[in-house]
Amino acid sequence: MKIAAVDLGTNAFRVLIQEKDQKSYFNILKYREIVGLGKHLNSDNELRLTKKYYSTLNKIFLLLKKYNVEKVKIVGTSVFRDATNKKQIKSEFFSKWKYKLNIISPKVEAELTAKGAISKFKKNDKYLVVDIGGGSTELVLVIDDNVSSYISLNIGVVKMLKKFKNYNEYPINELTKISEYVDNFLISNKINKQFLNNDFHIIMNAGTPTTLAAIDLKMEQYDEKKISGHKMSLAKTYKILNLLSKISWRERLNIVGLEKGREKVIVFGIIILIKIVEFFNKKNYLVSDSGVLEGIFEKYFEI
Repeated sequence: MKIAAVDLGTNAFRVLIQEKDQKSYFNILKYREIVGLGKHLNSDNELRLTKKYYSTLNKIFLLLKKYNVEKVKIVGTSVFRDATNKKQIKSEFFSKWKYKLNIISPKVEAELTAKGAISKFKKNDKYLVVDIGGGSTELVLVIDDNVSSYISLNIGVVKMLKKFKNYNEYPINELTKISEYVDNFLISNKINKQFLNNDFHIIMNAGTPTTLAAIDLKMEQYDEKKISGHKMSLAKTYKILNLLSKISWRERLNIVGLEKGREKVIVFGIIILIKIVEFFNKKNYLVSDSGVLEGIFEKYFEI
């Protein structure tokens, strides 16, 4: 039997198709597309659906049909939660593709992220899973495979792009301004005391850290097996930030390891990542290529 998870995020849409082999499932296809939907929320938080939105979903549903998928779970995250016209979007979604769009809460998103991110790491340990998305950032404290506490922060790479309106070179004074904004944002949000006892490993999930790992590894062909578990230092991260912030978004596309579609938001993602790692007084973090998609399988499908 073939089953699929679909994660419709603020910046990227993803699909994972697996097939059952006796008592376990194995991947047969993993696909993602940068859609940048969060850029199309207007000042009243009405979401304008773009050609890219429709074409990417059409491609995803063609894949589901091609592989004869029998069970599907589709979730929408921050951009759909924020949209004032979410009811119309859900109605059109079902009418057009005959599947239900489940707009999940921050709590469920945090749980799925954590379940997916730690799936390839040592069990019975303590992790802070950080998922830097387009519209929100989830911090999830996992102790012995269980979610102990979570915070959903209303900050993400697409929201930062809309706020600062720059995706080319960043002079030092602007980098400082962006960094101070993230610092103040973290300080002003009440962080649960459990998080401040920092005897945990930080696992960074989603496009920003996987891009950093791919750049660090000079990865011309993306290989998720080499990405998950890769250890990054703040020193290396600052070095990559320094490189990317001094060149235009077009020039960033020439950097080995940088995925097309992330060139305009990557600097914001790196700054958010750095500031979170520094907030918890860490010098290193681990990278995970797994997240909401894998979490869907853990939570919703019997494996």
